[in-house]
Amino acid sequence: MRAEASSPGGRRRIRFPGSLSSPRPAARAAAALLAAAVGAGAFGPAEAYRLYDHGAADSVVTSAEAIAWAPEVWGPGAELEWRREDQPEWEAAFGSADRAGAVIARALGAWSAIPGADIRWSEAATAAPFMGRWNRDASNRVFFSAAGYVGAGVWFSRSRTRQVWEISECDVALPSSLTQDGRDPETLESLAIEALAEAFGACLGLGSSAEPPTSASVRAAEPETDDPTSRLTGFLSGPQVERPLWRSRYDHAVGASLLRPRAGWLETVGSISGALEAEGAPLAYAHVWAFPIGEGGLTDPVGAFSNRAGEFMIEGLRPGRYLLWAHPINADLHRLLGAGGRTEVNDTLRMLPVPVAAGEATGGIVLTLEPNRAAPWR
Repeated sequence: MRAEASSPGGRRRIRFPGSLSSPRPAARAAAALLAAAVGAGAFGPAEAYRLYDHGAADSVVTSAEAIAWAPEVWGPGAELEWRREDQPEWEAAFGSADRAGAVIARALGAWSAIPGADIRWSEAATAAPFMGRWNRDASNRVFFSAAGYVGAGVWFSRSRTRQVWEISECDVALPSSLTQDGRDPETLESLAIEALAEAFGACLGLGSSAEPPTSASVRAAEPETDDPTSRLTGFLSGPQVERPLWRSRYDHAVGASLLRPRAGWLETVGSISGALEAEGAPLAYAHVWAFPIGEGGLTDPVGAFSNRAGEFMIEGLRPGRYLLWAHPINADLHRLLGAGGRTEVNDTLRMLPVPVAAGEATGGIVLTLEPNRAAPWR
């Protein structure tokens, strides 16, 4: 699986040859379908920051610097139209045009149903002429690709008035091989919905966030001392950190809401900011997750990367108390970023809960990670 990207100013094509070739369950197959291309590099599955940047020197961005849709193309409160290409593969895959339309509608609905986001889009009443390829033509197409691509082709334009890069168009592709793999109709539809929904997320301006930590269990409790951090050296007692599917991961809903916030949503959430360090130096490009403390254990985390100065900001957090978990990114991603970052540091869990209030930012958090990993994190 690989991603390919072009720099801002043209098309950013994200393709995944063979992503649907495995007969594994749909949710598992879809969990790593989408990797976002950031800056000049192309990242592996689930190792890219979730927001595209404007081509700045630092690839890690907050929602304020993220690329969004050009307002004259898809502004707040407007509806974006998708055109399904007139291809026989739709009926071959799903039995009828109506059923194909229902598959697309369910994939679009995975995003439009997010409470905090203003996402209004639908399939057009008329089909688009057959092309079967990425094509910049001022329409947003959904098509079957004979080349086997699955993913999104995103076009960026430079706004002369706002002096920023903006999304102006997006095409979404499924592989033609999907109609020939012999799966039962229910599994086929499920796989297609997952793949299309991931691709529509890329069209929003989202990439895949990193996966939440799964190597340990943590407990939501006040520490016995004033030490603000507790290095994870093994397993701690308490509820297991769950690894939610992309469909239910609150992190994806937060990302979509930050890019296209519903009126009043930003006033209902807050943020946590701070810095990571290791041996007295900033820790660039590491993962930081905020886990809400609740009765159901630690689930639905929201995450971000630290930038090259070790700074991070986790946005879109509901009011409450959070535990912060920092861990390194893999060596391959550090090489792509040219960051010279560190991968041998241990995970660090802040056991002093961080409060978040609606409409407010909690800052000044410092997390210290110590080097002790036996092998490079990949």
